[in-house]
Amino acid sequence: MTLATHTTFGQLPAIRIVAPDGAEATIALYGAHLVSWKGADGRERMFVSEKSVLDGSRAIRGGVPVIFPQFAERGTGMRHGFARVSTWRLEDSGLDDGAA
Repeated sequence: MTLATHTTFGQLPAIRIVAPDGAEATIALYGAHLVSWKGADGRERMFVSEKSVLDGSRAIRGGVPVIFPQFAERGTGMRHGFARVSTWRLEDSGLDDGAA
């Protein structure tokens, strides 16, 4: 059974998802940012910079961000868009056990 639980990453609220084989992912709710991915062997495969300020005051450096609605400065909005510095929430995990 896949399990989703609330956790933190630095000072940021996050969701941790664990697959039946032991692989896991952590997504910070700040920016809906994938900040950790470990295979079933437990080895971390995601890079997040040690220089990242994990308190919601700046975008996370590393991982996999949500870039929306623009990349870089290709539009009139802020660099890389507002999605990566927005606070997201989990509405429904889709899991039967309601763990999230």
